[in-house]
Amino acid sequence: MEIQAKRKVLAILHDEINKILNSAKELSNLTASLINEENDDIKTSLERIRATEDEVENIRRKIIREVAENDSLMGYREDVLRSAYIINDIAGYISGIAFRLFNMNISVLKKSNFDKDIKTLIDKVVESILNWMKWRVH
Repeated sequence: MEIQAKRKVLAILHDEINKILNSAKELSNLTASLINEENDDIKTSLERIRATEDEVENIRRKIIREVAENDSLMGYREDVLRSAYIINDIAGYISGIAFRLFNMNISVLKKSNFDKDIKTLIDKVVESILNWMKWRVH
């Protein structure tokens, strides 16, 4: 029973991490779409990022329920919950970055030649998230 409960929680955490990775990649797509002024892609990316944030929040709640229901997980409770909350925070950060990017005046950035700098910065943020997630999984 204990092994089965651990596997279930790990599977849920893995699902949460995959959603964050997809959201980080979507942030990169959003940046490219904003720079290229592709309105349909911008809208799609924003919707996906928002949906992922909601899904991650629901997954975090599911993890909390699993830990509370299984006494065998009490020894790992702090680590599991800390991981779930950190992942949830990252989803919030991605959503916040997307919101701020969307509200920037891209034409001003292009005139000032900051569009490439913004793209580079977002790519580094996404790369950092991907590297952190890979490190956490292994």
